[in-house]
Formats: sequence, structure tokens, C-alpha cells
Amino acid sequence: MKFTLRVFLMFICSTFSIAALSADTQSYSDFVKAKDHQQGFLFQSVLPQGLGAQNIGLDRGQRGDKRLVRFEKLGEKIFLRQINTYYRVDTDPMDVRYNERNGVC
Repeated sequence: MKFTLRVFLMFICSTFSIAALSADTQSYSDFVKAKDHQQGFLFQSVLPQGLGAQNIGLDRGQRGDKRLVRFEKLGEKIFLRQINTYYRVDTDPMDVRYNERNGVC
């Protein structure tokens, strides 16, 4: 699992120019230094191992959903946060013009 995470982080760092990846061999922790914490990128999870049962449907290499994520730094910790892309607002253009004319927006 650590090897899979390390390979994934190396792919992310090389593809999306997130500055550097290093491994601390004493505590076996992986670190990522991000140039821009607000830069979003696509994340897709993959099962490294299956369960071996046909009825469950969790096979090795099965791809999960694609997500738009970004790194966010809060204090001393860095979180990988998923951006909500499913929320969408549809409105009538006349409502927007009315609000702009009357100073509501």
C-alpha cells in the first residue's frame, strides 16, 4: 500500500508540477510540497487488490469516480479537499438583471 501511494504521489507531482516528493525512511511517511495549494486537479481512485468474490463487484484495478480536488493548508496540516462540482444554480436572466438594477447583488 505504501508503494502504491508513493507511485501515485510521484505521478501527481510530475503531472501537476507539485514541487517535490520525499520519503522519510525513519517514520515511513510521505511528504508533498505543493507550490500552489489552491490549484485543483483530477483525482481518481483505483482498487489495488480485489476481494475475490464475484457477487460483490470489487475487482482489482476497478476505477472509482473522478473527483476535482485541491490541497488546502490549515495550520500545520495539509488536507486533500474535494471540490463540490455537483451543485449548480440555474436562474432566469431576467431575475439577474432585476437584481443588478436594484442593487441587490
